[in-house]
Amino acid sequence: MPSRPSAPVTVVACTLLLHACSCGTPGVGPLETGDTGGVDGPDLTDHVFDPDHLLRVSIELDPGDWDALRSQDRDAWEMLGREDCLSEPWGSPFDYFPATVSIDGEIFPNVGVRKKGFLGSLSEDKPALKVDLSEYGETAEFWGVDRLTLNNAISDPSFLRQCLGYGFYRDAGLPASRCNYATVVVNDEYLGVFVNVEPIKKPLLRRHFGNDEGNLYEGTLSDFREGWTGTFEKKTNEDEADYSDIQALTAALELPDDQLLAALEPLVDLDAFYTHWAAEVISSHTDGYAYNTNNYYLYADPDDGGRLHFIPWGIDAILYGESGQGMPASVFAYGWLAHRLFELEQSRAAYRQRLRELLEGPWDEDVFTQRLDRDRALVLAETPASQVDFVDQNIEALRARMDLRRDEIDAALAADERWEWPMRESWCFDLIGELEASFATDYNSIYHQDAFTYGAADLSFTLNGEAFVPLQIGTVAGESHGSAVLYVAAWISSTEAVIAYFSTPEDGFEPGAIELGLADSIGALYYIETQTMEDFELLSYIIGTVELDQAGATTGDPVVGRMSGELMSWGW
Repeated sequence: MPSRPSAPVTVVACTLLLHACSCGTPGVGPLETGDTGGVDGPDLTDHVFDPDHLLRVSIELDPGDWDALRSQDRDAWEMLGREDCLSEPWGSPFDYFPATVSIDGEIFPNVGVRKKGFLGSLSEDKPALKVDLSEYGETAEFWGVDRLTLNNAISDPSFLRQCLGYGFYRDAGLPASRCNYATVVVNDEYLGVFVNVEPIKKPLLRRHFGNDEGNLYEGTLSDFREGWTGTFEKKTNEDEADYSDIQALTAALELPDDQLLAALEPLVDLDAFYTHWAAEVISSHTDGYAYNTNNYYLYADPDDGGRLHFIPWGIDAILYGESGQGMPASVFAYGWLAHRLFELEQSRAAYRQRLRELLEGPWDEDVFTQRLDRDRALVLAETPASQVDFVDQNIEALRARMDLRRDEIDAALAADERWEWPMRESWCFDLIGELEASFATDYNSIYHQDAFTYGAADLSFTLNGEAFVPLQIGTVAGESHGSAVLYVAAWISSTEAVIAYFSTPEDGFEPGAIELGLADSIGALYYIETQTMEDFELLSYIIGTVELDQAGATTGDPVVGRMSGELMSWGW
């Protein structure tokens, strides 16, 4: 049997990977730079994030610039396939483009607009956007705000998860963003509803901590482990090459159990971290720090002795998943700080107590229901009629998931649920083999034919130094969720099979070369250990090339070509 990563990845997961100078303000007059009200008066920026108000954003820019903005992308292979991929911050590949922007009818000329996102939120049709009113000139503000972060909610077809989650985090006392909704029109094309999320910048720091002079870091696939700290990106004090606060916490987490808590106390606000950790778990934020070492900020508060405080971010996929499918209900602990604390009886008890306190207070289903009803009305009113039922079904699925969460956690706490998963390996890819395949089939045979007996194919591959020879092989192709896919399926024993798979946008499925990476066109090798063909496990991704001699996206079109590449495994 081939050696393979321990964590199963289904074909569904692979599919998911395919698919991150103004006029005066009405009613208050022009605002002075930074005039947000602060502690001495009303915070004018509350208007921008008023949950009962939906912003109207219209953007005009050169059509060529819009096409360039939309098409900018991240290459996951270039990021995760590089040597020592965790050695430096990921940075941004996105450029600002000049535009004229209208917000609620107020016109801002010469504004900077760019795409945003990491991997899961990237889209050409509906890109998430950053709008910087002051990118090209003197400071300009809309009700005290000079930047908008407009998330496309690609990972959340209900649109409501982010505002629901940030509201819960703020109720719990965490330094979380304010949030509401906006409609976005670009060059007279309606792009739909976006989520307007307050960016993690100095105004948020001042509002929550009362200062903004400390080090602010963004954590993206970042953790306090040797070799993992390079991806922390400084967002303030960038000119100072001082990461001693991160380094000190990393060193403290290597101390023996009997020294750990005393060493951590002056470095990180543990009480605040228990709240952050518990809030991530209650809201099932599996793309946050405790589960995925991702999507969070750290602030070294100078008024608190420089202790680190966690700030939540990137919560568009909260409250997914089902109880009983292997995901612990009451704890996530892949993050090294969470892992070490959960191993100790004293800190494990403190964490569980914070879980109970949040369930007894801020986690209030009646309050959340009222907020969901309010947001549902706002969003559905701006949703095209053809999509209303789909969005509403997803809102109700979110509501049902929310209603189940308390009982799941209560049951897990009663059972003294433990974290039994080892720390994962690096996010970086490792070369584990090579693959060559040829295929001759026809389009949409995927729906009508046996993948192991239809068509003509050949396959050879090595995995971890072992060569495998097919006993029986076939190939099918066809449309799946708007993409053209092809399988080369081979039995390698009486009970074991592999499938070499690739997928590419259907509108580009034509003769020529296709580069396989981790973005538009993706290749993978799957393993099956059953006659029922139900349990797929990902052996590796295929980083290489498909050469199509013949191809077409009409039923019956011949599909003939070759696939070759390196087999790369992911530590996760």
